[in-house]
Amino acid sequence: CKEAAVMKKVKKGKAYSKGQTYWVAASRAEADLNAVEKYVRRVFEFHTKDAKFDANHSGAEWWALVLDSDSQVGWHWDKDYALEEPLNLNVYPQLGTVT
Repeated sequence: CKEAAVMKKVKKGKAYSKGQTYWVAASRAEADLNAVEKYVRRVFEFHTKDAKFDANHSGAEWWALVLDSDSQVGWHWDKDYALEEPLNLNVYPQLGTVT
């Protein structure tokens, strides 16, 4: 399934998981969302109902894990891994949930 990623514990000196993450912008039109993205949007709206934020720069990142029986999710922090290596920058979410 394209909408699921496999994430295994990373061995020392190896690359991060090849899994894929997805982004649902808070400003994206409801009509453009698939069923999973609509659910993600509802979770985002639930957790931000009393928050002030810029919808053009906010949203929810999501992913799914499909694990083999011998797989483990390694200890990690949610962050923007694409910025980590090239800019030596760690950007973390303002809010995180496991749903």
